[in-house]
Amino acid sequence: MGANLDFNQLYVIELDLCLGLFYAKPYNAEKIPIDELNGYRFGKFPNGKPEKFVQKGGTRETKKGFILNGYANFHLFHKRLIEAFKESGFTGWSAYPVSLYCKYGDIDKDYYAFSITGKAGDYDISKSEIIDVKTGDTFCWIDRDYKGVYFDPATWDGSDFFKTRYFTLITEPVMKVIKSFNLKVNIFKATDYILDLEHISCREDKLP
Repeated sequence: MGANLDFNQLYVIELDLCLGLFYAKPYNAEKIPIDELNGYRFGKFPNGKPEKFVQKGGTRETKKGFILNGYANFHLFHKRLIEAFKESGFTGWSAYPVSLYCKYGDIDKDYYAFSITGKAGDYDISKSEIIDVKTGDTFCWIDRDYKGVYFDPATWDGSDFFKTRYFTLITEPVMKVIKSFNLKVNIFKATDYILDLEHISCREDKLP
């Protein structure tokens, strides 16, 4: 699938980097095996879905966003955003309602645990453009980086939300819906995304 895929219509979304200060995770997450926790972000729940989340950081003010930090890249999305995804018919994701227990006493039931189930093959560095990027203000040096996130189009399952190793990608219609909510999350066109290979080489983001 995706033989005629236009990478200019795909976007990298940095869910794990730009979600603000409010942080919540499943109740008793410390007792859940790490492999099981990692599977949550892909919609895999071998021992049932965690329905109780507890606040671990942040304030009332930092909880006003539509996306909250989850655990092991497992995030909470506001129900209005989930409804928009459903109405648009987007594919490659799953979600279910949770109870969010906050430190200041209330229980918020407006959030859904969100997983990405869509897939594509590994990132293909051979298709990226090698560029030199000047860094620093007082003392400048040149970093050699790579521009563009690519993969074999035949490995893409056609989903609107999907993961390849290191990256979460979305289609252009998803990007437009998310932008309409003015969310504090970074979104970049896949062909313009700058990759710092020294950074991503330290990450383990293998698909199940």
